[in-house]
Amino acid sequence: MGVALQRALAIALGVWAVGVQVHEAVATIGAWATFAFAAVTVVTNPVKSSLSKPNPVRSSLSKPNPVRLSLSKPNPVRLSLSKPTVFLPLAVMIAWALIAPLLAGTPPTMTGLARLSDWLLLPAAAFAVAHVSDRALPRIGLIAASVMILSCLVAATQHFGLWPRSSALRELSWLRLPFERMDETVPGRTDRFMAGGLLLHRLKFAHTGAALGVLLSSAAVFRPPYRRVFLVASLLAIPSLLIFPHARAGAVALLAGAAVVVALGLENRRAAALVCAAGVLGSAVGLATVPSLRERFMTGFTSEGTSEREIITTAGLAAIREHPFVGVGLGRFKPSLYAPPDSPAAVLEHQGKAHNQFISLAAEVGLPAALALLAFLLSLAVNAWRARPSGVALLGVLTVFVLLCLLHDPLFHAESSLAFMLALGAGLGLIERRRAEAESSTAGARSS
Repeated sequence: MGVALQRALAIALGVWAVGVQVHEAVATIGAWATFAFAAVTVVTNPVKSSLSKPNPVRSSLSKPNPVRLSLSKPNPVRLSLSKPTVFLPLAVMIAWALIAPLLAGTPPTMTGLARLSDWLLLPAAAFAVAHVSDRALPRIGLIAASVMILSCLVAATQHFGLWPRSSALRELSWLRLPFERMDETVPGRTDRFMAGGLLLHRLKFAHTGAALGVLLSSAAVFRPPYRRVFLVASLLAIPSLLIFPHARAGAVALLAGAAVVVALGLENRRAAALVCAAGVLGSAVGLATVPSLRERFMTGFTSEGTSEREIITTAGLAAIREHPFVGVGLGRFKPSLYAPPDSPAAVLEHQGKAHNQFISLAAEVGLPAALALLAFLLSLAVNAWRARPSGVALLGVLTVFVLLCLLHDPLFHAESSLAFMLALGAGLGLIERRRAEAESSTAGARSS
């Protein structure tokens, strides 16, 4: 790969990592620029850019790591992104989602088509992470971590009421930013608010933070360049993401994903157990000392907190029963069309998700597409497990994604959808990067 193209790929990847934490437009530009530069590289250098070939630039990460398995020895069971079977279920899902509803006469909406096309960005992210230079990759991580900390600081001002109320920002209405979302108070308080960070939306902030927070914790567990910086950043960001947005599903998913990274990434089992225990204890202390957060979780187990969610999910199941194979069309599912007419206003005004990503997908494009997505995620999990320790980051991101899919719709918002494509792709790219380094090290040893 040429130096100029490699730099362009790194810049685009950095814009993508920053954009998912700032604004949909920035994230979209960075993501599709990454896709374009990756495509150009593959077309112009099909041999050199093959992910089955070793990376010509050796990385310091190929040195033996005292915390993990030595990456200087090739892993006999690994994931190769050059095998088309890895992405076969994903290709089936995309094809079915495009073709089946069209045959049924329900063309996709532009929003639905945009969210489906996000899946094309996942292999681009994997390619970029596997091929950017050894100096660029940790710098991209540092920039993304810095933006995350900035977003958490903004979230702190929002949570504690230091952020201006939306009425004071009316002159900025032309920006079409959701300032009013920061006016939502936490349960039982009038001086504390649900924060959304730089995204000004608590669910976008929580879901995007959960996806990138697991990558941040992976960088803290292993020993890449600037590992101590990543460790400090994760210790600041994770508690902020757990408390400030008051997002129940995001908090549970982030904790579970970080626990997977620590439990499987640290070679010292005692240290891993202590860190996980500290995380559980810290979460318990947080629930005990923050009554509004505790109340948010408690309402999730009461009929008051689950009735609307149950009606919305049931509406999705009703749509699947009526259109089991082709769905109602990409972006066309609305709970109000399948919910009882006496449903609460919040259900009838809902903008089109079933609070379960798999049900939402099946309702829009049929059960075959949902099954293909499950097969793709299972394939990623199996291969990431076999590729340990380099697959630990992907396992952590998959944990976050699957939990959020079962509890919410992480692909509904553009920023969180693009964040998960970036995070899942980064996990794949790290596996390939380590594999290439191991092969390069082995080839060097044989030649000497």
